[in-house]
Amino acid sequence: MKRLTLTTVLVVVVAQVTSVGVAEPPYPPSSVIKSITWHWDTHTTAAPGSDLWPVTWASDGDIYVAWGDGGGFGGTNSDGRVSMGFARITGAPESYVGINANGGKNPEAPASFPKKCKTGVSNEDCGNASSAQTILAMARQRNGALADKAAQKSDVVLPYNNTNPVMYDNDFTNDYVDWYLMALASAGDIKYLGISTSSSVAPYNDHVTAKDLAAHVAKRRETVRRGRNSGFRHVPNPIPGTKGNLIRPASGRIKDTRPLGSPGSRRIIEEAGKATPTKPLVVCVGGPLTVVADAYLLDNSIADKVVVAWLDNYNKGMTGFNGWSDGWAAYIVLQKLRLVQFTVQSRPFPRVTKSRLRTLPESEAREYMLAIETDVVAPEGDADGPPAISLMRPDYIRSAKRVSFGGWTTRYGHDMPLFRDDPNGRAIVVTAVDRKVATEEWWRAMKNPAAWHPTNGTSTQSSENDNATSTRIIQAPYPSSPSVTRMR
Repeated sequence: MKRLTLTTVLVVVVAQVTSVGVAEPPYPPSSVIKSITWHWDTHTTAAPGSDLWPVTWASDGDIYVAWGDGGGFGGTNSDGRVSMGFARITGAPESYVGINANGGKNPEAPASFPKKCKTGVSNEDCGNASSAQTILAMARQRNGALADKAAQKSDVVLPYNNTNPVMYDNDFTNDYVDWYLMALASAGDIKYLGISTSSSVAPYNDHVTAKDLAAHVAKRRETVRRGRNSGFRHVPNPIPGTKGNLIRPASGRIKDTRPLGSPGSRRIIEEAGKATPTKPLVVCVGGPLTVVADAYLLDNSIADKVVVAWLDNYNKGMTGFNGWSDGWAAYIVLQKLRLVQFTVQSRPFPRVTKSRLRTLPESEAREYMLAIETDVVAPEGDADGPPAISLMRPDYIRSAKRVSFGGWTTRYGHDMPLFRDDPNGRAIVVTAVDRKVATEEWWRAMKNPAAWHPTNGTSTQSSENDNATSTRIIQAPYPSSPSVTRMR
């Protein structure tokens, strides 16, 4: 009915304008914006039925919104419908996540305006007395009741800890996780066995060219060189991972997939061969899952000796940027290997600010981190750090669930796997974390004096003996000590 009324009004207005001629624009033409081109191929609908959507951009980097008469993100006119709801939007435009904070479908807090009413009127149907009070109540709920809920530990136990052998693969080089892992290795907190750089490339992935990938491979080598110059020890030499994406065969069978082959894939096979099903190799991945899937295609025997700790965007599937970057590789890992998926949706990032980085020891490492332009997903955080944090702090995980393959979805021309809840599934999706724990742990590692060894300013190459250091077993929760810096 609303649409019919609006259409009628528009027809009347157009008729009136036509009869009197073209009206003068209310403002002069812009001297900066000459034209606008709408790219309708990127158009998506996330909250059908919900309307209005006033928007503000907050200091934490997220966008906060309100809507009327609908279910918000993931809802409809009937599913999760409220009179007024509030939500936040996090992530980059091509991989944003909308989260209902107050009201709507599956909200973090119950609706303060569940039924039709006038804002500012206090009665049982309306909930709170004013929109200002509603927002304040929402904030209190988020920091109070929701925090209590977050304090409940998950019944799902991760299949690894800091005593497992560790490898790391990523695409981009603008995150702090590289430095965090080097600090852990240098202090003897983990046995760090491999570093690789992998990505799909254009034309399949129009965000990364072959030249871009080569630059990231070189920059990761430079990152390690500067880390060693700063006193980080026991750090393996970075190597190239996979270049490109795995292609789904016409048969649709994983065994018919043609592998790519890469030094990174072969290193995973080598180190997995030394691991066991009870003490598997953990591969922390911050980009597409191509290199791990490729290793499996080259040697199926590694399946029970590898656990993949990975970051993508959503709890519902492997449908964020990293999943989009190689959907078939994601499917292979989901079906054939043990997977632990962290998501942007749970806001899992350690908080890392430039001002606090200046408190680290004066070094090439500090200056390099200060110069990084971080991932837009976490402008003041370690965007790809969550899988690595979980090595040291199992108490970081607040809730998780087991899932298995639940079908396919298509976005921007790429097929990606969805999940279905499955108590017997091999894959684990971490749905809530304690960000304070992540922040504490990140700064504990980076400020640990044991990580910063004396250096003569020249880079040294790693060796088999260099990586043979014993690993200290860290119990969780990690005990407080002078080296632990708590989040403000």
